[in-house]
Amino acid sequence: MYALAKALLLPPACLLIAAAVARSRRIAAAAALVALLLSLPAVSSTLLYGLARTFPPLPADGPLPAGAQAIVILGAEVRDYGEFAARSPGPLTLERLRYGAALHRRSGLPILVTGGPPRRGGAAVAAAMRQTLAAEFGVPVAWAETQAADTYDNARFSAHILLPLGIRRILLVTHAWHLARAVPEFRAAGFEVIPAPTGYRGPPAWSGLTMAPDPNALTDAYYAAHEYLGRLYYQFRHWRRSSAVEAEDAAALP
Repeated sequence: MYALAKALLLPPACLLIAAAVARSRRIAAAAALVALLLSLPAVSSTLLYGLARTFPPLPADGPLPAGAQAIVILGAEVRDYGEFAARSPGPLTLERLRYGAALHRRSGLPILVTGGPPRRGGAAVAAAMRQTLAAEFGVPVAWAETQAADTYDNARFSAHILLPLGIRRILLVTHAWHLARAVPEFRAAGFEVIPAPTGYRGPPAWSGLTMAPDPNALTDAYYAAHEYLGRLYYQFRHWRRSSAVEAEDAAALP
């Protein structure tokens, strides 16, 4: 139910629904126009770059930032592929695993993977991540956090595992556009974060090719909208949590 609601509330579905049900031709035309704009690679890349530009990629070779004690890889999705016996990491998760494995080979640092069961049930994302890293990348996983439902949970549940072991400074592996939401959560959980973005894209190029509609651009626009809305929701949730703490403190005063 959650996945369906999210798909309907984010572009392009929300725009197509608006265009279909709008009583005003102007509203329908505006929704269709926004959907068209989001299908342009130049536009969707601009949206993603706005999220990712604060977190440039780490050097492709040579030494990594000093002092890191572990690599934390955030899970995204799993899928049922007919050629595999069990659910396997989807494309986003695989990109993160590939980069996490590369960082492990460069640094020798232990890996924690984090991701709970999909909302529809089944095995945890982290379980599929651990199996794939071991069987397909030849990389061991030291810890698998299997309960997290979102980025906030990724951070606090990872902290429950690593902080008692004295592991505080981490390389945080996720997509560049997701780090804008993930880094503050992990810092709030008590970590010193070294962002390790994958899927990083530089400034968008505005050319004839990037101004032609492309279905992949709609996927990018979906990810961008998901992150921008997710950041707003997390800011609201932190505000509510801090307000509740302040109210409790005020009530405790004599």
